[in-house]
Amino acid sequence: MNDSADRLNEGKLDLVPMIDCVMLLLLFFILTTKFTAPEKQIAAMLPSLGQSSTPQKTIVDPPKDINLIIIPDGLTLGLEPSLYERSWERFKPTTAQLRIGGADPIKIDSKLLSKKDDPAMRRHLDDIHAYIAAGLGAYEQGGSRQDQSPITIHCFSGLSWSYALCVYDAVRGFEQSKSGTPLPTSSLIDQAARPVTFAPPRIRNYIKDDLGNELWELVHLN
Repeated sequence: MNDSADRLNEGKLDLVPMIDCVMLLLLFFILTTKFTAPEKQIAAMLPSLGQSSTPQKTIVDPPKDINLIIIPDGLTLGLEPSLYERSWERFKPTTAQLRIGGADPIKIDSKLLSKKDDPAMRRHLDDIHAYIAAGLGAYEQGGSRQDQSPITIHCFSGLSWSYALCVYDAVRGFEQSKSGTPLPTSSLIDQAARPVTFAPPRIRNYIKDDLGNELWELVHLN
């Protein structure tokens, strides 16, 4: 029976133990090595050789979006998507809730918005503008309008587009009051203005509870 010394003398090496060791080492490094964002940032901030003579740049997180959410009135937290969809299909209220992040909502009445040159409609619009001015004012930061957090308007796709336009008009009015100058047609045109955009429309996959899933996401969005 030939042993390893005999095989070595014959010019043959047994590579199986070496391959096993390499595979074990490789598996160990794969399972234990991780490259997360904080580790990269910490390593980038440390000097390479001794004490660095140049000041290190502070890593600043980009501003988070301020979400303005418009959903049908009467929806509450904690329901399943199917229940949200049934509630919408059954009642389809003519009023909506406007909420800034996780703040308390305000109601928007589509019947009042449809009354032109009506004092009640004007008072309702003033209430919406005041609510948005107070809510966005709480998020104000120092610096120019570009330094402010971007605004994204999320409107449930089953609601009338007039809700989203009403909110957009109130946001633009707030921005004009802060800048003191007339604003262009769109905030995306003026590079010095805070971006105000609409959330992309939801793509329908024709699956069960699709409207309910959208409502669930908007109800729980902050």
